[in-house]
Amino acid sequence: MRKVLVFVFMTLSILLLSQEKLLDLSFFQTDIREALSQLSYEIGKPILMDSTVRGYVTLEISGVDIKKALDLILLPYGYQWTELDGVYFVGTADPGSENFMYFARTYLYRTSGYDSSKLIALLPDFMKKYVSTSEMDPTLVVINAPPKIASKVAETLSRIDVPKREVVVEVKIVEVDEATLKKWGIGWKYEEVEGEKGLTLNLIDAILDIIYQTPTSKILADIEASITDGSAKLLADPKIRILSGQSGTVSAKTKRSYVQIQNNKKVTKTVELGVEVTVTPTVLRNGEVVLSVKTSVSNALETNREVPDVVTHSLDGAVRVKIGDTITAGGVGFDTYTQSTEKVPFLGDIPVLGYLFRKEIYSKTHKEVLVFVKCVEVGDVR
Repeated sequence: MRKVLVFVFMTLSILLLSQEKLLDLSFFQTDIREALSQLSYEIGKPILMDSTVRGYVTLEISGVDIKKALDLILLPYGYQWTELDGVYFVGTADPGSENFMYFARTYLYRTSGYDSSKLIALLPDFMKKYVSTSEMDPTLVVINAPPKIASKVAETLSRIDVPKREVVVEVKIVEVDEATLKKWGIGWKYEEVEGEKGLTLNLIDAILDIIYQTPTSKILADIEASITDGSAKLLADPKIRILSGQSGTVSAKTKRSYVQIQNNKKVTKTVELGVEVTVTPTVLRNGEVVLSVKTSVSNALETNREVPDVVTHSLDGAVRVKIGDTITAGGVGFDTYTQSTEKVPFLGDIPVLGYLFRKEIYSKTHKEVLVFVKCVEVGDVR
């Protein structure tokens, strides 16, 4: 029984000794160094201060421990404290101070994929001195600060470090001729482009009217049927993943080579013809997407020269869409020329004089390149 009582007494003694003293203090326009000295006397432990600690304190505290008391006294001046082997040390937590190493701890914050320097640029100026980037990992932010400041920095970083949104976009590029458009029941207006030969399609308003007046499923069904029977040509039909705010490009181009004579030598010139579509999606808070689409069509303008001129038509616009919507981003018209030879039988094949009995026929066909864009899905990058 005696041993049990001794054990209980020792346990209670240890608990009482380990329990921190609660403080009741009052200061009015008291020098902060004097206030800290009084606090040191109350807890029976030394409190050291560096030379930067200056100011006055007006504060009344009741029933708080030493840590809370230090926080309240130092708060107005931004001073920090740390405990070193039973001794409390108070000073300025400035990275330029020689005593900064006693207050600071190093923490690592990994971004959701952003370059760390871009996130740091968004921090308040007073936080920037506590952070740095890592040369080994561009997504790592190194925080070197007292624990409470580091916690605030990490909290701020987490608020601005919103995960990147990713958009899956389907781009369908279709080439059709006028006959196919008429079969769809669509009439187009063409305008002469000043300073250029050929015709270009004034398409934006017309297509938007058709899309919103005619069920989208019917338009798409007509397109698929025309592609199947060969009356329309599918130039490209990819799905691309694009980060919100960045651009993705779909290209359906070919290179055509022409030979010309320069200084009695044959020189090969190459021109690039075809379609290029650049899509830039921006995800909105409500889940909708603003699609900015630029379409560029380059085709050869046949002339009497050995190398034809390349004419490029471009359309640029933006529209707000919902997930699953298909929109017509635009279209551009161009002319193609087919060369054939008509000749008098037998006579047209006579050497030298045969050209008198044959002629070259050029037939022109007007075609349209239509671009359809569908926003398939939106999600966060993990």
